[in-house]
Amino acid sequence: MAFNPKSKENLIRFKPGQSGNPKGQPKKILRRINEDLAKEGYEQASGTQVVEAYNILINLTEERIKVIIADATYPMFLRIVGKEMLSKGGPEMIERMLDRAHGKAITKVAQTNTAGEDVKPIVGMIIK
Repeated sequence: MAFNPKSKENLIRFKPGQSGNPKGQPKKILRRINEDLAKEGYEQASGTQVVEAYNILINLTEERIKVIIADATYPMFLRIVGKEMLSKGGPEMIERMLDRAHGKAITKVAQTNTAGEDVKPIVGMIIK
């Protein structure tokens, strides 16, 4: 009989209760990195902490923001947001920060008909 490498006869049999993969499935790379960073003392930022950081950054002077941007010991999040605040896109960045921290402003639209009378929309009606 010829040797067939795919034959079931060539399988390694494990004893009952013995695992064929004793180390288990390898950890995903991000999980491993997160665990390593946690061991170094880093922790994840909560949504509340992000909002607090935005509220504080909004109140800082330009000079203080420049200090944060230049200091490599500050978290990248603060440095990137601060740098964007001082760039041409600063007003848009500040608007995004306020939207994140306090929610977008409510916009009301008045609807009128051709006669200029107020129109109340019908709830649940889909207009195509």
